[in-house]
This record gives sequence, C-alpha cells and structure tokens, in this order.
Amino acid sequence: MVAAGVPAFAGTFFIHAIFGYELHTEFGWRTTAYPRYYLPLAAIVPLAGLSLLGAIKQPAVRVAVLVFLIAGPLVFRLLGAPLG
Repeated sequence: MVAAGVPAFAGTFFIHAIFGYELHTEFGWRTTAYPRYYLPLAAIVPLAGLSLLGAIKQPAVRVAVLVFLIAGPLVFRLLGAPLG
C-alpha cells in the first residue's frame, strides 16, 4: 500500500502543481492550492510509519521511532500550529 501510495501522491501533486500554475498564470487564481485532492492519500503517512516500525529490528530504536511518531504531531499541535 505504501509503495503504491507514494507514487500516487507524487503524481497527484505534480499534476495539481502544473494545473494550479497554469490557472495562476492565465487568470491570476491562487485558489487551487487547497489540499482537498490529497485527503484520500492521507492514509499513506500512518501506513508508512507502521511499515517503518515493522522494519526496525532493535527494540530501543523501535521505541524511539514510535515515541516520535506519536509525540511529534501532539507537540506540533500543542505549540500552536493551526489545524485548518
């Protein structure tokens, strides 16, 4: 799933960037930067984290990565980063 999702995300982003740039140069629009196109691909991020955890053999490193994957978004949110 992760191996298929990363190229899907990259392809969607590439097409969206070209489309958005063409709209901006032709009409001056900047509204195509809305991330709604990427929401179906959002599951790739946690799946990639779980895949990474499964590949780590050392228990101490696995715990450190797990703490980072759980605490990272929480710290980011607590420090005032807006959700939307």
